[in-house]
Amino acid sequence: MNQQEHPRPGRDLREPWPVQAFQVVLVLYWVLYAAAILYRTHAAGELRTFFGLYATHVLRDFRLWELVTYSFLHDNLFLLLFNTAALLLVAGDLEQRWGTWRFLFYALATAIGGAVFSCLVAETGEAFGASGVVMAVYLAVAVLIPERTYLGVLRGKH
Repeated sequence: MNQQEHPRPGRDLREPWPVQAFQVVLVLYWVLYAAAILYRTHAAGELRTFFGLYATHVLRDFRLWELVTYSFLHDNLFLLLFNTAALLLVAGDLEQRWGTWRFLFYALATAIGGAVFSCLVAETGEAFGASGVVMAVYLAVAVLIPERTYLGVLRGKH
């Protein structure tokens, strides 16, 4: 018998994933938002304090995980809804073009870049949410796929 009749068990990593990584990230945003609401009622914001971005924590106490974790916590429902809608609109195109790992690396790098910028510039040095990642994804889509239309609006060269 040849190899084609008996394929190896498991999934070939070169095949497309059944869901895109950005969809998993969106679900994670919502789960963490729900957990933060439940946790807030029991522990008065310790989750937010431990995982949100505070410049003094990063610069003085070297809590470097905050450079990433802040982007998964959303301060309010409006911010979470906006970021979800924005990523649902364009992130799939960018992930298809780049592939899952490159897209995730870009999202992580832009989250860290946004955190560093916030630490250096923001008066309070406090940040929550993935708005920096969302804007970076929009920038990448505008540069790489200028002919793509969203909601009937054509961007780029006419």
